[in-house]
Amino acid sequence: MEDSLSQAGMLMLKLVQHSSEERIGEKPFSPAELPGDLDVAVSGHSHSPLFTETNMALAQMLMRFSAIDGESLLRMVNPPRLELLIQRWRAIQQKQKAQGQAPQATKGEQEAKRSHKGEQK
Repeated sequence: MEDSLSQAGMLMLKLVQHSSEERIGEKPFSPAELPGDLDVAVSGHSHSPLFTETNMALAQMLMRFSAIDGESLLRMVNPPRLELLIQRWRAIQQKQKAQGQAPQATKGEQEAKRSHKGEQK
């Protein structure tokens, strides 16, 4: 499916380059000015529910093994308002450092590590 969409996108780009006289942006720019060797690619697998579940499981496993930190986990899971959540995570980390504490694992991180070790709450 992605290949077919990429081919269709490439055809649409060539059509716009050839027929459009529209100027785009503050500085005059026309689609005809784009290089001829452009390639259009479509990658839709990351929007698949199967990929989302697989990515979530991978992120949780990496967190359990302490291979990633909270920010990396957020980026992999890609929740709504991602940048706000990352800012909050960073603020928590900085606050803990300022208090002279080693950054503590969140409740979720602690549970993930316990479940990996087979421990109960």
